[in-house]
Amino acid sequence: MKFKIDRILKLHHFQDLLKTIKEDIMKRRSYQIIFFILLFVFHCSFGAAQRTTETGILDGIVTYEQGERLPGVTVTVFSPALMLPQVSVVTKTDGFYRITQLPVGSYKVIFEIDGFKKVIIEKVKVNLGRTTRLDITMQPTEIQETV
Repeated sequence: MKFKIDRILKLHHFQDLLKTIKEDIMKRRSYQIIFFILLFVFHCSFGAAQRTTETGILDGIVTYEQGERLPGVTVTVFSPALMLPQVSVVTKTDGFYRITQLPVGSYKVIFEIDGFKKVIIEKVKVNLGRTTRLDITMQPTEIQETV
């Protein structure tokens, strides 16, 4: 009789143990589900925040009279919309430049390199989430000889 009671008690403890294990698994699964829901919400809100950033892009190609691309041109933008007084980049070997993360607004853009006339373009509009294309042809400076 004592053997049966011991078996019943062990069985009862085993069932309690199984019940506890199932509850732990359910709690862990609940935490995992909550974690993934929070992760998803964070990811979505981060993406929405990125899309609502009020910036645009300015890019283009700088060439000279013969249509050849001009590397090494300093492109400088000025605007009250900027946190800094100005932002500058230099054209690459293919004459291409790109300025990203510009706040929406109107800009003054200056292109300059030794041996060419400085080009100043006023009121260049940068729009929200758009790329403003500004291709420029530069003219060589007059060579003056003194005798």
